[in-house]
Amino acid sequence: MKNLNLLHLCLIFLIFSFAAPAQEEEVKINPNAPADYDANLKPGEMAVGIYSGSPETVKIVSKSGGVYKVKEQSSPNQNVLYFKANSVYPYFDWRKVMSLVNEYRYALEPYVESYVAKHNLSKEAIKGDGFQFNIGHSNAADLKKNLERGLGRLAELEGRLTEIQAFPQTFAQFEYNPALVREIAVSRNEYFQMLVGQKKSLRFEESVWLMAHRDGIQKALKNVNDYDPATKTTMGTNSEYALYAVSPKARTKWLTDTKTLEFKEPVDALLAPLAEALAKKLPGYLPPLKDYSLRSPGEEAMMKQTLGSLARCKIFASGMMPGGWKIETNSLGIPMSRYKHGMIYLRDTQADHPYCHATYVNIIQKYAGGGTYAASRASIVSDTLVGCPAGK
Repeated sequence: MKNLNLLHLCLIFLIFSFAAPAQEEEVKINPNAPADYDANLKPGEMAVGIYSGSPETVKIVSKSGGVYKVKEQSSPNQNVLYFKANSVYPYFDWRKVMSLVNEYRYALEPYVESYVAKHNLSKEAIKGDGFQFNIGHSNAADLKKNLERGLGRLAELEGRLTEIQAFPQTFAQFEYNPALVREIAVSRNEYFQMLVGQKKSLRFEESVWLMAHRDGIQKALKNVNDYDPATKTTMGTNSEYALYAVSPKARTKWLTDTKTLEFKEPVDALLAPLAEALAKKLPGYLPPLKDYSLRSPGEEAMMKQTLGSLARCKIFASGMMPGGWKIETNSLGIPMSRYKHGMIYLRDTQADHPYCHATYVNIIQKYAGGGTYAASRASIVSDTLVGCPAGK
């Protein structure tokens, strides 16, 4: 009887041993997968289990209490393993995915960070071994050129995706993440535009050149907005930014000469409010002709020579400021030069804007010693955008 009871106890122990659910420490988990993910796989189906970032080909035996019981396919004995439901995925040839990633790595890698951000995934989980998130390139133009070389490779990769059976999101490193590989290959043009745009935005934010000119443009805008003819004599339209705001041609030349055409888009946006403010106030902002009422035909002719091509200039008025020569001396009181102030009121007939110019020109004579001065020469001091005469 005692032997029989002992036999019963052994049988009960064996039954409960096989039926008992896996202990918590035995259950394999993909720590980066959402807790509520479940592919709802059926007994007999092939699948891929992910734990500690590594894949394992398995066959579903059963599921109970949010845990899959599976058989390991890489082992001749088909060992029994237990996986959390969020750590088992529809079957795909993960070795083939890894092989394709290695073959097309340099075409894929630039876009992985954008994919991670788009799907709110763990950067550390996705990056895998040897992955570099920092793709370099100092500007968007260089980045674009480099990425364009990889678009053909991604198109080729898309054609080979038929070698993979399914494309589940495994929340694992990109060598074992067929959803990532497929999306980047198929949506390569979208990711290309996204990444170039991000680089442009970052470049704009970091550019000292752009920040400096932004401040200058905002100052010019404030001067225009604050101008009131009752209290101020100038509107600040001698600023180069005023011309860049109203003349696309002058703006493009500026950006070309300074090798900053990549900033055209943000510069256009910064100058737009200034152009709008000038459109409201410039037509009524006329030059102070009464301050340049002295006529001197010889000196005025010399002044006009500074304009370059006179054929394109429609001159409305010119003159000198009364008061004669102004003498400039050094710290010892010795004359250095003398000058007269002049102004030309004109319109550039080939300009791409509707405004006129008040061009301020000095007639200068260098001191030659002994109370004498050298021959006169003319030099432009500044150019100010102004309104044009009514009807002209």
